[in-house]
Amino acid sequence: MTAQITHVRFHGYRKNEDIAVYKWRLDTGEQGESDRASMIAWMQQGNDMIVAVAGAWQPVGVVQVEGQAPFLCAHSNGQWTDGLLQLPMF
Repeated sequence: MTAQITHVRFHGYRKNEDIAVYKWRLDTGEQGESDRASMIAWMQQGNDMIVAVAGAWQPVGVVQVEGQAPFLCAHSNGQWTDGLLQLPMF
């Protein structure tokens, strides 16, 4: 199943690591919001996430940096991007 992330809420600075809550829409039309841990767990169950950036789709992946909590980040052409940071806040 694929979820499109549509909005974000930050806890702290405006960085991927500080996104605390995500609004999403499934390809079935269902909508909701989830915290970061729930979104990561959902992805680890084999589901996919995407974000629309400048009219193009970017996949979203889990970033794991030693000594930090995992977080979500968009990527394109093998590079992490700021795609999630371009979304509207709620």
